[in-house]
Amino acid sequence: MWRRTSSFNSSMVSNEPTLNCNELSIINETIQPIIFTVNKTNILDHSDEDSTKIIYNNFFCNHTDCILPDWLKPHGNTFTFGKKSELELDKDSAKTHPDIPMRILMMDTVMQQLAYKPEGRKVFIQPQSTFDSLQHCSQFEMIEAYQNRKRYGAVLYYSLRLMKQYPDNTYLMKQAVLAMNELNKSIAKHTVQNYLPIESDDFSEGYNHLLRIIDTTTAAEFDTLYQNFLRSHYSRLSAIPEIQTLYNALTKK
Repeated sequence: MWRRTSSFNSSMVSNEPTLNCNELSIINETIQPIIFTVNKTNILDHSDEDSTKIIYNNFFCNHTDCILPDWLKPHGNTFTFGKKSELELDKDSAKTHPDIPMRILMMDTVMQQLAYKPEGRKVFIQPQSTFDSLQHCSQFEMIEAYQNRKRYGAVLYYSLRLMKQYPDNTYLMKQAVLAMNELNKSIAKHTVQNYLPIESDDFSEGYNHLLRIIDTTTAAEFDTLYQNFLRSHYSRLSAIPEIQTLYNALTKK
């Protein structure tokens, strides 16, 4: 089974340069500039660069309590099979695919053969402002979707991630507080596994860092991080009844 799967994957990877060139021919029949197909391929060369990291100390710390370095240490990504030696899992990466510069050179050759003419091409059929608006809204809708599915770890991560870009957005603050509250309660009840996955190479490093923090901290330690976050954002959220209730419960402890 492994050999068949490995052979299939290798075949798919070896065909990727041809697929890129075929894509150019198809796009050339539309009004879209085919140079964007080349640019899209070039992006793959940087796909392993993670720009999603979050400095969690900026969100969860006060003057005395901060994220401990041990909380961020990765777990070993290995399986063991009885007395057999460990099998280290291979990380999937765009870097393992055919060389990107080589693929772009092949695409340049195809562009010359197509006698490509950039005149009259359009990047946006609809106004760019419409695209930008949809892109902006979709980020917040994703948080709402995770909230509805009770995936509180993802709600917290994506809320904090967007707060780097929109630090004064009260919706993001509120969602982060509510998610931390749900995680805090579930940690105390030993049911947190119902609301977030385990660490995986399929996730961004920033999300894995959060999962490590939740997995490694004690109930008391995570409660402290939750209290720090709620107190630091309460002045902006005090008019929201849900937040007021949480804050009142916190001051009674």
